Amino acid sequence: MVSGLAGVAASTRAREASSLRLCAVSKTFRTAGGALLRALDGASLDVRAGELISLLGPSGCGKSTLLRLIAGLDQPDGGEIWAGSEPIKGPSAERGLVFQDPNLFPWLPVRRNIASGLVARGVMRKTGHGVVDEFMRLMGLESFASAYPHQLSGGMAQRVALARALVNHPTVLLLDEPLGALDAFTRMVLQDEVLRLWQSRGTTMVLVTHDIDEAIYMSDRIFIMTPRPGRIEQVLPVDLPRPRHRSDAKFLALRGRILEILHFAGGRN
Repeated sequence: MVSGLAGVAASTRAREASSLRLCAVSKTFRTAGGALLRALDGASLDVRAGELISLLGPSGCGKSTLLRLIAGLDQPDGGEIWAGSEPIKGPSAERGLVFQDPNLFPWLPVRRNIASGLVARGVMRKTGHGVVDEFMRLMGLESFASAYPHQLSGGMAQRVALARALVNHPTVLLLDEPLGALDAFTRMVLQDEVLRLWQSRGTTMVLVTHDIDEAIYMSDRIFIMTPRPGRIEQVLPVDLPRPRHRSDAKFLALRGRILEILHFAGGRN
């Protein structure tokens, strides 16, 4: 009996030390034609508080599905998902989500787009104005406060989307390829902006990406997923000092290793 209680206590401590914990998570969808599609099968991962990790894998391996489950937008068929010491049962302001498409409200100017989450939660009048101003400054958006989404470049629109998510002070920020549609230069600039915010605020971040260089450049650890049904194939620590350089020999060696892992995993299927 003592060992059982000790096991429960150890499990509780592990959940509390982790920002996110997924245990043997599975998810199946029914297609429009009625067939069952197994997106995830026994996916497990553990993300430490304040860590920035990437989910990397081939298209269709379940990366975005995993992110939606963490966000609480969908529920798993099997397994458990924990945020700290609490099971995830639905959406929460504690977990912000940014998509590849900024999904801004076209009828609202930049400042009101950023404030929209605070307004929905009923806290804008009490504490929101200063927080919105802070994130507009952090994201370099002060001169765009009155601009509408159609007047913004893709990079500026994505800055607004990031500010809108961060203004709620989430403990976890989920990034579903938020930079994937941008040109190479803008993408690199925003990678550095995200890293700057992460380092200054200590927010736990989970990044879905297809870009190996982006994963290496940004992450503490990289979780490589198998082709569908998705599972975690390997977890690679990125033991490179920051700021990182894409031409560094260790950077290039890690990229080569990841390519081999992805090629091998694809060949087995």
